[in-house]
Order: sequence, then structure tokens, then C-alpha cells
Amino acid sequence: MMIFVKENIIKKTQEQGNADLANVHKPSTIEQIILLFKNRNLVLAYITIFCSIYGFFVIITWLPNYLEAERGMDKTEAASLASIVPWISIIGTLLCSYVSDKLGRRKPVVLCMLPLSLVAIFSIVYSDSYTVLIGVLVLYGFIGKISLNPVLIALVADNVPKTSLSTAFSLYNCIGMSASICAPYVTGLISDNSGSLNNGFYFAALITIIGIIAMLFVKEGNQTK
Repeated sequence: MMIFVKENIIKKTQEQGNADLANVHKPSTIEQIILLFKNRNLVLAYITIFCSIYGFFVIITWLPNYLEAERGMDKTEAASLASIVPWISIIGTLLCSYVSDKLGRRKPVVLCMLPLSLVAIFSIVYSDSYTVLIGVLVLYGFIGKISLNPVLIALVADNVPKTSLSTAFSLYNCIGMSASICAPYVTGLISDNSGSLNNGFYFAALITIIGIIAMLFVKEGNQTK
């Protein structure tokens, strides 16, 4: 960081700097957060990332146990299948981000990825074939949370001033990662109360639908290419 990262700093005269300090009110952190939550697109992006991460952590934390309990697989086989998602996401992340940049827009890409994520989550429960299950996990790895994340980060960056980027991204991470806390617990709670892990995956699918609805209300124009 010290040697290789260079920042362009605009140097002003002391008089200009003093004038700027006298005339410009620097908002506090709380004021910045309040202003960010008044931004329609940001709030919708935050809702979307919560919903996306919720489904992802249901799969990451519960899928091996689900495959063992509901499908009768041994632990090694179940763990190997669960690892398909992060492996495939390496390709999905690069391709989906590239498509988003080429289009100059984020919303169409997200609205393509989230419905496919919904199909994948439902199909994990409904698939009877081992081959279909692998195909579904490949699909989710390709368009799931890990691949979606860079596109949503770009959406956040498109909608905040540079002076508030760090605060906006911190809220993005805070709200998104709160889903990683909720998802394992809520899924276990649903499983205990219903007697089936299937219902936990159904609830994750419902949360994904909320993310799709939120993204439908994002107002986006073409970005500068």
C-alpha cells in the first residue's frame, strides 16, 4: 500500500483551502448515513444484497447437512457437492461483471441473475436426479450471491458521491452480512418447528423473491462507458 498505491491529490493554495473550510459544511457520519438512506436506489440495493446473501448462506451452511439428512448422502459426497458453488462462482463473477460493464447498466443483469437464483434454490429441493442436482448447483454458483456481488457494488458506486463511498460500502457490508447471521439460525428454527429442512430452503426462495421485487423499483439510466 505504501509503495505501490498512488493517490491523486488536488493541491490548493492555503487561501483557497481556508475559504473552502469556511464555506463547506462537512456532514457527520450520522448525517451521511441519513442522507444515504434517503437515496432510493441505495436502499433497494441494500435490500437486494440482504436477500441474496440470505439464500447464499442457507446453501453454504445447510446444504451438506440437507444432502445427508434428506438425500442419504455420506458426509464426503455432500461436502464435495456443496463446494461446487464457490468453484463455479469464479467464472460467473468475471463473466457477469463483464456483461454489466459492457451494457453500462446493472439492473438488467441483476434481474437476470436473481430469478435464476430463485429457480436454483427451488430446484435443490425438487430435483430427484443426482445429475440435475449438480446442474442446479452449477447454475447457482454461476449466478448466485458471489457473482452478483460485484454488480451490486457497482450499482452502489453509481449512486453515491465519491465523498461518501466508504460509508455507503460499509452499510452495504453491514446489511448484507447481517443476512449471514440470520440465515443459518432462521433455517434451523424453521427446520426444528416443521420437521423438514425443505421448508428452510422454501423460505430462502421467498426472501429471494423480495430481492427481485426490490430491484424492479430501481431507477437506472445508462452509465458512462
